[in-house]
Amino acid sequence: MTSGRMSRGERWAFAKYFSVNVIKTTSEKIIVRDALLLQDNFAKRMEPIDAFALILILGPAVADVAQTFREEHKAQRIKPFRPNATHDHASEEQGILWSVSEIEEHGVCGVAVRAAGPSTEELKDWIKRRLFSLKPL
Repeated sequence: MTSGRMSRGERWAFAKYFSVNVIKTTSEKIIVRDALLLQDNFAKRMEPIDAFALILILGPAVADVAQTFREEHKAQRIKPFRPNATHDHASEEQGILWSVSEIEEHGVCGVAVRAAGPSTEELKDWIKRRLFSLKPL
């Protein structure tokens, strides 16, 4: 999800946004239900975020990628998010906020990765780097 067409002044230019992503097995059992609600003058609180992503990494074919996310997330040092802080862009990872949630439902295992970044391009590049090993799939 992106903040809109910024060049046209449409950055987070809506009063409310609500979405639900539901992933089911072939037998209609729910594996993941993820909801996103943005409301109540959230645009001011979003600085410097302009893009969100939900990445679902499920099943044995991508177990190694899921494990890499788990390990990298565990190794990160947790720092408080300060929306108006000056960012040091020496690291290409700077500015991407992300979290990992375990998924284990109805015999399906993996992770849900939620990520937010300062631009669509930066977030897309971050995702590409992490999912590069999936290219052969």
